[in-house]
Order: sequence, then C-alpha cells, then structure tokens
Amino acid sequence: MKNIVITGVPRSGKSTFIKMILNKYNYNVVLSETITSAYADMCMREGINTIDLSVAKNMAIDIFNKSVSFEPRLRFIFDAPDLNFQRIMEFSKKNYIVIVFGYPKLTYDQAFNNIRKYDTKEDWSYYEKDWKIRNLSISSVEDSKRLEKQCKKANIKFIDTSYDREDVLSSTFEWFEKIVNSNF
Repeated sequence: MKNIVITGVPRSGKSTFIKMILNKYNYNVVLSETITSAYADMCMREGINTIDLSVAKNMAIDIFNKSVSFEPRLRFIFDAPDLNFQRIMEFSKKNYIVIVFGYPKLTYDQAFNNIRKYDTKEDWSYYEKDWKIRNLSISSVEDSKRLEKQCKKANIKFIDTSYDREDVLSSTFEWFEKIVNSNF
C-alpha cells in the first residue's frame, strides 16, 4: 500500500474520507493541525509572542516524512488541510497517493449552507459563529477554484464535493480501492 496525503479546503469531506479508509485499511494518521496547534501552545507557554505557523507546518511535514522513512513497513495518511500547491507537487513526486478536496462549483452561500448541513458536535466548525463560517466559505470557494485548476494542470487527483457529497466520496473510495489493491 502507498502512503497517502489528503489536503484541500475546510469542510470538503477530507476527514470523512479518511474515516472511510481507516474503517477498511490499516493506516496511521499524522494530523498536521494537531502538530500546528501543539507548536502554537508551546510558543505561548514559553512566552513567545510572535508565532510563525509556517514553522509548525514544516514541522508537521517533517514528522510525516520521518514517520514514513523510519517505519517503511507501516503506511501513513497525512491529513494536511493547509498545504500549498508547491508542497502538494512535492508529495505527488514521491509516489504517494495525493488527493485534494474542494467545492469549486458552489456559491459562497451554498458553501456556508453545506458546512452547516454537515456539521456535527465533533466538528470544530459546529462551534464557530456564522460570520466566521461565512468568511471561511468565501475563501474556501476561491481556494477550491484555484486548486482545481492547479490539480488538473499537474494531473493530481482533485475531488469536487460541491454536489452529491456522499456519492462523490463513495465513488472516490471505489477509485481509491482500485489504486490500493493494485499495489499489494
């Protein structure tokens, strides 16, 4: 099995897709956001007022890469929602399965409504104020459009969860299983 990098915009189905994989396959997950959050907490405890989150993001990438090289018999999923496209390209060149999620066809209002539709009490967005989610919706739709174009140009798997999210995730999982099963 190959290692996997999952990235894309917030609330586009990344975590749901990872859960689908974990329900059937034996993978270890490296969560970029957990590492970034731990770094920020450590900086605050140490009295560091200026936090450079790019350091934390690079740290998360290093932890994933070290995990893969240190334990080559294990397989990993890197859950990294905030990867820039240069990093996405680097991972695709390493022969990982790279999947980018987004919803480029939605209006800002549709994106907002979808985020609220799929919110559960376990989701960070459930507790956010509507104005924050509206701002997130705007940036996420724009980021989705950009990522879709970049992925198409670079031949990287982009999953459009704009509509029929459950069906899209199911068909993506079928595609994923074909890829995984061809590499055993």
